Amino acid sequence: GGDGLSGTLGFVGGTGKQVVEIEMRNDTLLDLSGLTFTNWSTSDEIRITGDAAGETILGSAQRDVVDAGDGIDSLSLGGGNDIVIVDETEIGDSYAGGDGVDQLLSTAGTVNLNVATLSGFEVLKMVGPGSHQVVLDSRQFGSGLKLDATLNFTGDAGADTVIVNVSEASFNASNLF
Repeated sequence: GGDGLSGTLGFVGGTGKQVVEIEMRNDTLLDLSGLTFTNWSTSDEIRITGDAAGETILGSAQRDVVDAGDGIDSLSLGGGNDIVIVDETEIGDSYAGGDGVDQLLSTAGTVNLNVATLSGFEVLKMVGPGSHQVVLDSRQFGSGLKLDATLNFTGDAGADTVIVNVSEASFNASNLF
């Protein structure tokens, strides 16, 4: 019962790039973990756009590209080389990249991620016009459900900055750059 996507829905790809676009609108829960994909490649993707409400999104086995929007969001993305677009202060949000090479993609001037729970991301990329600043916390790095200790930072043409607030008695940043 209920509205929305079936938990057993399957997608069959063809030639060219496959893209499925999902807008959350009034829905606050999206579970793509049971979907099946046939003839999909690593360049095919599912684009998910959230809204002002807080959403819970369980990703698919493919590449998920998520812009969760405002609200306190919880993302658990599963397989695929996933991308989470971050463009604001992410207070209370929880983002888990899962398997694959997952990236946080900053598209805004200043993004405060030090107030979010982050895990399973291997790349932090800053893109778009102008300069970027991303703020992280040293507690977000290391083993367990945290950012990869060898997180790869890449910038764009502007003056891009990553700030890591050191909130621990001991923090080794030698593997970050």
